[in-house]
Amino acid sequence: MRITGSRLGSRSLKAEVNLLAAEQSNSLLTIGDVAMLKMYRRISAGQHPETEMNRYLTSQGFAHAPALLGDVVHVAADGAQATLAIALQFVRNEGDAWSWMLDHLTRALDAQAPAEPVAGSGADLLADCDAIAAAIGRRLGEMHAILARETSNSAFSPKTAADGDAAGWVKKTEQRVQKAVEAIAGVQTWQREQDQERAQELMNRQTTIAAAVRALAESGAGPRLPSRRNQGRCPATVRRESRRAARTHRCERTVRRACRRLRTLSAADSLAASDSGN
Repeated sequence: MRITGSRLGSRSLKAEVNLLAAEQSNSLLTIGDVAMLKMYRRISAGQHPETEMNRYLTSQGFAHAPALLGDVVHVAADGAQATLAIALQFVRNEGDAWSWMLDHLTRALDAQAPAEPVAGSGADLLADCDAIAAAIGRRLGEMHAILARETSNSAFSPKTAADGDAAGWVKKTEQRVQKAVEAIAGVQTWQREQDQERAQELMNRQTTIAAAVRALAESGAGPRLPSRRNQGRCPATVRRESRRAARTHRCERTVRRACRRLRTLSAADSLAASDSGN
């Protein structure tokens, strides 16, 4: 067994320990207001990607993610390693951003046709959502700026995007667009005629969309990309990362669609109010 990191300090020895949650692949403990201990129940050989990424971001001074305080690693007789747990800096919070966003979007929807008074107008609630989304975007950009820096760490050294990378982007995007078009074409009944018209217009533009995707991908060849290292990770770990990224992408799309829909409803209500006033 190997335990790395000594940043918890003596204060953690007397801190209260609380069980936060038991998720699908890990259990979470808080150690006072000092640290959060994440214990993995699914153990994979090789360096854990969460440890690797957090250690690098911490070493680069990225202050907008919990700092890595240490990790617990099992070392087998043959030298093979597997991460059992990691300790991250405890960050005071009022819940996770996803739950906060869903709550605000729900309240904004209720504000469009309230059965009872709703605190805050729909416009105010959407403004809050915009502010949070913008902050998340800035932090994400700052993180990628760090990952794009020159470094002697081969796992995070940027590489130049080649034509093959661009071709891969085109293929994946075209597959997703095709899947989306097939899903739309499979809808037999539309609740509103204008939705059916929009769907048909989108399907008619499939060739134009594909051309735009290829043009954008070709312009991407040449920029420097953060390294995406998978060495030392088992295939199951890589697949979990891919599924997690896909879920995050779907969540982001859901929020964006909801915001657009709410703005449309708000604009329609304002127009109707103006017409009735005249």
